[in-house]
Amino acid sequence: MKTVYLFTNTFPYGINSETFIEEEMRVAGNLGLHIVVLPLHRKKVCRCVPSNVEICNSLADTSFIKKIYIACLMLFSLHFWKMLWIKDRPRSPNEFYQGIKYLYGSFWISSFLSFHKYIFKQGSVFYSYWFNHTPLGLGWRIKKDEYYRDFVLYTRAHRYDVYERQIGSYIPYRKEALAYLKGVFCVAKEGKIFLQKCYPNYAEKIFLSHLGVSTKEQYNKKVKKVADISFISCSSLTAVKRVDFIFKRINSFCVAHPQLCISWTHIGGGPLLRELQALIENKSKNLNVILTGYISNSDVKQLYMMNDFDLFVNMSLSEGIPVSIMEAISFGIPIIATNVGGNAEIVNDETGVLIPVNIDQAAFNETVSDIMNKMDILKISTILCYQNEFNADKNYHCFYNQITL
Repeated sequence: MKTVYLFTNTFPYGINSETFIEEEMRVAGNLGLHIVVLPLHRKKVCRCVPSNVEICNSLADTSFIKKIYIACLMLFSLHFWKMLWIKDRPRSPNEFYQGIKYLYGSFWISSFLSFHKYIFKQGSVFYSYWFNHTPLGLGWRIKKDEYYRDFVLYTRAHRYDVYERQIGSYIPYRKEALAYLKGVFCVAKEGKIFLQKCYPNYAEKIFLSHLGVSTKEQYNKKVKKVADISFISCSSLTAVKRVDFIFKRINSFCVAHPQLCISWTHIGGGPLLRELQALIENKSKNLNVILTGYISNSDVKQLYMMNDFDLFVNMSLSEGIPVSIMEAISFGIPIIATNVGGNAEIVNDETGVLIPVNIDQAAFNETVSDIMNKMDILKISTILCYQNEFNADKNYHCFYNQITL
């Protein structure tokens, strides 16, 4: 039985962190593989995983003394001082701080492998869920340690770990990490193109591998119509997600259509909750607002099954390719989303409408009306798009076949 060692940030710990890995584990758990998940950090809540998915907490349980030792290793290493002189060096104090943080993570991973060989079965697969510090640390150990020479190394790449400098971060030694990797699986086509353009010498190692969500038939359907027009959105309440902008556009739509009963449900919480609640106090009389806060992924899907939502709205300034949109189209819900990141790979004439980042109210109103006029057709075509492109069983089966050959 092939063993895959999956390195995550916190999964399976936490309520809302890396929730999209749950679907992947569900599928991978039926593929005859032995999967060992190694989170970097632990939280209080641990989610259930399939019986043949093992959780190893040794990395997260690294002692404080050991962490000090790792920091000393980094400070006296060539990689630390060389970071200031390489061509792709930090360009600001913040980038230098980010570089130190991620470099430390690489030393942590490499040191962990050095002292915990007994955990790892030779001839196995190293799989990092993020293209951050982890692939570099794993690559160092594969190169330095004879015990790990027959391991193969893969990583996924999402958004922050692709466009790190565009969001004010910095991950050092990307080219070195790419040299160690056998494959980088980008979740969005735009991310694949971006990395291939940045690192043309490694273009043949960079692939597209969409994430996926499960089919709605797994949930008990009991649909009810909640309003004349019902909007749904799902994201953290942070500045980049612009949930306040979603509310303003929907609220103004309500003012322009006082004869309609309209609802808006938002799934997710975050630091801007109070600001959003203050805005909602002045909502239109014909708008009903429901803020669910953080809920589990299974509860999100049950919510979709229990309610006949008309439109999913995404107003983000930046995206990879949102799992939240994949889930919406799997339930036949058309999408209105900003034309950023990988949104164009999932939002098209079959699934909804891409809109400008700063869409004005008149254009938003017209977009909503146009979609409502062709709702019956869109509900069918959105599900077909999901089945063809974002079906978890198909996508993850293909992915694990590729990394375990």
